[in-house]
Amino acid sequence: MSFHIDKSIPKQVADVMREGYKKVDDLWPISQTISFVSNSGKTRNGYCRRVSKDFYTIAINRDIVNPQDILNVVVHELLHSYPEVFPQGHKGEWRRRAEIVNNIYGLHIQRTANYKRSQTYTKRDPKYRAYCTKCYHSWDYTRAPKWIDRVDKVQCPYCHTNTILLGDVIIVDSYIPKEKNKS
Repeated sequence: MSFHIDKSIPKQVADVMREGYKKVDDLWPISQTISFVSNSGKTRNGYCRRVSKDFYTIAINRDIVNPQDILNVVVHELLHSYPEVFPQGHKGEWRRRAEIVNNIYGLHIQRTANYKRSQTYTKRDPKYRAYCTKCYHSWDYTRAPKWIDRVDKVQCPYCHTNTILLGDVIIVDSYIPKEKNKS
């Protein structure tokens, strides 16, 4: 049908988006309306959101720098924009079409990818630590886990017991032992 590219997207990136649209449209005609926008994020390369029956918004991370990587993400998200493919996620028809596009155009469409970005993000320090009191495995979380209110019902994935404890992570920058009194 048609597509729209947001004005905030640089011309070089818009050209890559047009190229990706043409490649997919040549294989499977696109009958729905696509709107391309840019987004920022630390981990997500892009997403396809279904707005209505025949209208989809595709967002591409503005921090991806390599045109080939942008093309891979655009085609990846365009494959989601077909009504028969959208509900399947990365399985079935989406996977089949990704393999076809990879073979015909020499692209590298995959479920997940780590592309070089113009910005690098530092990992946040953990705020919570869960640990098993039986086997002593521990897990760090930057946010409270969903099971925080029912920690007594959570099983350790290693020893399969209900002996998980959850607490705040205490970070000590410097430790200076107290001198013992020599009296």
